[in-house]
Amino acid sequence: MNDTTHAVTGTNFNADQDIKKEPLKHFLARQLSPDLNFIFKEDKIDGKKVVVLVIPAAKIVPTAFGRERFIRIGSSKENLRKYPEKESYLFEILRHGKPTIENTPSQYQDLTFGKLLIYPNFLE
Repeated sequence: MNDTTHAVTGTNFNADQDIKKEPLKHFLARQLSPDLNFIFKEDKIDGKKVVVLVIPAAKIVPTAFGRERFIRIGSSKENLRKYPEKESYLFEILRHGKPTIENTPSQYQDLTFGKLLIYPNFLE
């Protein structure tokens, strides 16, 4: 894709190629931890070949490539270890899910149903 116009330019990329004397898919599988069921999808847009690498979302721990975890910040790829707060937040999300009203502890622990009456229109 053209970065300026966003027009599809196409590719001659071959997902079945060898890299470092082994099949690309095997090379990638060895580098990823934990093991992921990634796939390459190939299609044509406006008659031009497009190849997409589909990587499932992390479920338990962030995915590492070659023992390193990366994060995208804007258009840059950065080593996650350089951002310990982001890394900690990511592990928290993977363990407990995104914060919601159901899984976030209240900062006010002295809760009673009587306090609901202070909110206008709550019982209507």
